[in-house]
Amino acid sequence: MKNILATTCFILLAVSVSAQARLKKADDLYTLKSYWSAAAHYERLVNSGNDSPSIQMRLANSYYYMGSYEKAIRYYNGIRLAEYEKEDL
Repeated sequence: MKNILATTCFILLAVSVSAQARLKKADDLYTLKSYWSAAAHYERLVNSGNDSPSIQMRLANSYYYMGSYEKAIRYYNGIRLAEYEKEDL
């Protein structure tokens, strides 16, 4: 039983670290104006359930800066304004 609990905790920690690393990579690419690569990383984060308003905003902005306005609008519309206002960007 302890082994199962320890294994579960390890897996959850690894997934969390992986998501944080992906977010840092996406943010670094976004800062470097490598919007295509940043969008790919943000997409993976959103598709894996990490859909915070700040990530959705950066994803929408990436698409906007690439000229993919329809995708940008889709993500802009998906941002929950109430949560966005609470989150510190």
